[in-house]
Amino acid sequence: MAMASSVKLFQVLELLCQGGPVKAMTLSRELGFNKSSIHRFLNTLMEMGYVVQDNETGLYSASLKVYELGVQVKNRFGISKIAAPILRRLQVEVNAAVNLGVLQNNEMLTLERFTPDDENVKIIVKAKLPAYCTALGKILLAYLDEESFERYMATTELKAITRRTVTDPAEFRAMIAQIRNNGLAVDDRELDENIRSIATPVRDESGLVVAGLSITAAATRLAGEDLAEAQRKLYLATDKLCTALGNTAES
Repeated sequence: MAMASSVKLFQVLELLCQGGPVKAMTLSRELGFNKSSIHRFLNTLMEMGYVVQDNETGLYSASLKVYELGVQVKNRFGISKIAAPILRRLQVEVNAAVNLGVLQNNEMLTLERFTPDDENVKIIVKAKLPAYCTALGKILLAYLDEESFERYMATTELKAITRRTVTDPAEFRAMIAQIRNNGLAVDDRELDENIRSIATPVRDESGLVVAGLSITAAATRLAGEDLAEAQRKLYLATDKLCTALGNTAES
């Protein structure tokens, strides 16, 4: 799509966001676009999930996907600042690396990270990592809507990074379903043979999962009773962060 057409596409979406349900003819008149162009733009936006059409009235309106994007942007803009003191306290309590991450273009992006001075786990802050073999990535994938998750599965090759990486799609789907039920994801040496990580979902005031919080350490350190204790502290820290973001629902 040419640049001019891209601009017009967003003009259509902006107009739909500003007002109530409208007819294609009204959009055409207010924007000064011909009817064929308006229908082309509307069809594209509907295919992407940003616009819906009422089957009975034929009226078009912006979908909740636009709202969800706005919520995500709003929370991500300030979430690192809000999360930083909570992450730092958790890092001191567990004496391991703690991470705050989001999904970006099907990869896990670390927004914030705190580590002990003697930490040997090497994960660069804000580095993009495969989502399917990281605890943060898997917890975020688990709470994607069905359409987004299926798109991820259709466009992502589950490559073996270690001998423990899950590469069978059916097994991976079962694992994601279990994560969604338990509210906890584990990377058991799937990205690095020596590293284990656990992650929980971070929700905003609307209940939407906007990030993931994790603890990462050498597999020998994050095991047995130490793993159970780290998991308990991770849940507590996650509850504090969710509350700070306006989510008051009971865990």
